[in-house]
Amino acid sequence: MLGVRTQKEFTRGQKLMPAIALFIMVLAIGWTLLPFEFAEGVKCGPAITGGKAKNEESVGLIIPKIDCRNKARSRLLTSALISLAAAAAGTAVVALQQISPQCYLGNHDECSYWWANLVGNSGLGCQCECHESSSPY
Repeated sequence: MLGVRTQKEFTRGQKLMPAIALFIMVLAIGWTLLPFEFAEGVKCGPAITGGKAKNEESVGLIIPKIDCRNKARSRLLTSALISLAAAAAGTAVVALQQISPQCYLGNHDECSYWWANLVGNSGLGCQCECHESSSPY
């Protein structure tokens, strides 16, 4: 059942995960803002600005103008995928039902989340109990 939940119905993990996801996203974006060195000899600008080569002369088989741009694209894609994974994980942790704080405290009568009691005989069970006796039905 989707609906508005009060502050008491969120677990510590559900409260912390958005901050952790945002922190990971900021790190991923920050990584694209840093200049980088390609193949231990070619200095490139930040990936978010296109990764322009600081010097244009080739070193062996490396062509700085092309290789810096390609490496910058790779860094941008990696950063985007890390940000997407952090957002998905944060959304999943908040959206999926975890064991409620009432269950953590041992207040099974106040448990507001019930699910199918597949381990017990029948009926519904509190998230932290697998016994038919814990069901209000």
